[in-house]
Amino acid sequence: MENDVYTAALQSPETSSQFADNGEVLAALNLFGYSSKDLDEKIPPARANAGAEHLIIGLKSRSALSALKYDLDRTYAAAIWILGFLSC
Repeated sequence: MENDVYTAALQSPETSSQFADNGEVLAALNLFGYSSKDLDEKIPPARANAGAEHLIIGLKSRSALSALKYDLDRTYAAAIWILGFLSC
């Protein structure tokens, strides 16, 4: 605080990306009810980080994305496992 005025600054972390491991891609596809046939071959699966880790998976069609179905409990459990794995 300076002269009774609060200030803040945004600090952006360094970004990074790499190709995704085939096992994690297959696990994610299975989790969301997709198969490798649903992948867009022009967009290779990748891991990206700009302060939080993301798995980027491009699908072939909008209809495949619209058909997304998942079990919330199973997805939550997978997210907790992934967060634990990434923090090791």
